Formats: sequence, C-alpha cells, structure tokens
Amino acid sequence: MEDEPEYVPDPEAVKPEDWDDEEDGEWEAPIVENPKCEAGNCGIWTRPQKPNPEYKGSWAPALIDNPNYSGVWSPKKIPNPEFYEDKTPFASLMPIAAVGIEMWTMTKDIMFDNVILTD
Repeated sequence: MEDEPEYVPDPEAVKPEDWDDEEDGEWEAPIVENPKCEAGNCGIWTRPQKPNPEYKGSWAPALIDNPNYSGVWSPKKIPNPEFYEDKTPFASLMPIAAVGIEMWTMTKDIMFDNVILTD
C-alpha cells in the first residue's frame, strides 16, 4: 500500500448537469480520503515517535562572560591625505562618439536588430 495515494477523486461524484466544459473548464471530482487507507497504511512507513520527557530543546553551547569584550569590531578610521571629492564628476568627461558591443554566442540564430541608448 506504499504506492497508494492518501487522497483520490471521489468515485461517487457525478458531473453536474449544467456544467459546460467550454465555459467552466474541465470538470474534476472533489478529492476525498482514499478508502483503501482507512487503516492508515498508505504512504511511506515512518517509525512512530516516543515522547522523551528529558528533551530540553535544541542544544546550544553555554555562554560565558568575556571581561575583555569591547563591543562590535570596527576598523580604525585614519585620515587619507590623497582623498578628494569631485563636486562635478561629469563636467570633465568628453562626449561619447561611439559605443562598441561585443557579443559571443554558441548559437548562430541569435540576432540583434535594435539597440537603444538614452540618457
């Protein structure tokens, strides 16, 4: 009975008289519990679980105090003499005159016929 499904379409269900396949779609019987599985013997067998009164939850190591802990680590911040901030980074750029696109593919049927570049 391992291969028997737990639920099956209701064998006693009847398609309603006013059901229209084109309008309502294909009719499906409602799903019910498999009558062959009344004893609970369907599906993959699993070992029954016994309660363990001594179980205290997932194990985690005990936490102990660290007297040398000084908080979350962060790197030292030192001044950088070569740092500068460009207030107008695009003012010094030259206008773009061309764009090159290189495509490598293993399929010969791929084509690009439209490319759009905007600002």
